Amino acid sequence: MDDNIVDENNNQDNKTIGLEEAKDIALKEVNNRNGVIVDYELEGTWNNYTHHDFEIQLDNEKREVKVDAKTGDVVETESKQNNHKIADYDKYIGFDKARDIAIDNMKDKNDVITELDLENHNKENKGAYYKVEIHTENGEYDIKIDAESGKVISRE
Repeated sequence: MDDNIVDENNNQDNKTIGLEEAKDIALKEVNNRNGVIVDYELEGTWNNYTHHDFEIQLDNEKREVKVDAKTGDVVETESKQNNHKIADYDKYIGFDKARDIAIDNMKDKNDVITELDLENHNKENKGAYYKVEIHTENGEYDIKIDAESGKVISRE
C-alpha cells in the first residue's frame, strides 16, 4: 500500500509524513502494536496539515496520541480510563482494512483521508460503521463502511 495518503500533494515545502508512518509512531508510543485505533483525524487545512491525532483503545484505557505531521514527533498524549477491552473490537474489520477500503473507493488518487472513526461501536444493536472523511482540493466527502462486513454503505 502506498503511504502517500497524506503527501499526495507532492509539494515538497508542505510535505508531511504519511498515515501509515504516523500510525506506527502512535502505536509505538503506547507500547502496544495490538491497540485498536478507534478514531483518527488529520488536523490542519488542505495542503497544510499539522498533526495526526489517534485514539487508541487498550484494555481498560483509551489513549490519545498526537503526532506532528511534519516531524513525526509525538507532541501530546492523554489517557482516559474506561471499561473496554481490545477483544471488544475483534468482530470489526479494523482500522487498516477500513482505510484500504476507503482508498479503493476514493474519487481521485490525490484525495486525503482526514478522519477515520469507528461509530456506534458502544451500541448493543448492530450498526457499527467506519466513517471516513476525505478532503479534496475543492471540498470533502464521506465514505461509510460497515464495521463487520467491510461493505461500503454510502459515499456522499
